[in-house]
Amino acid sequence: QTKVLPFEVAEQLWRIYFETNFGLYNKFIQYIEGGAEKKPINRDTWKMVNQFRYSIKEDFSNYDEMDGWPVFIDNFVNFVKGKWNYS
Repeated sequence: QTKVLPFEVAEQLWRIYFETNFGLYNKFIQYIEGGAEKKPINRDTWKMVNQFRYSIKEDFSNYDEMDGWPVFIDNFVNFVKGKWNYS
């Protein structure tokens, strides 16, 4: 059983799975194209991204960075909020 997905594979799966049922789809695609670190996605991060998609409101009003989200998701939230550090 695979414990990590190459980033490119995860990216293509997210494009397929999230296109019709993720309100932040366009921003998420922008993030994975230009902001995200292109490293393999482990199983926990994969599951948490899916959980995030269903549980967090589009305005992030119920998002708490102290809830233990993976760094990948924290970085996505910062990217959307304009707090992304590109350096």
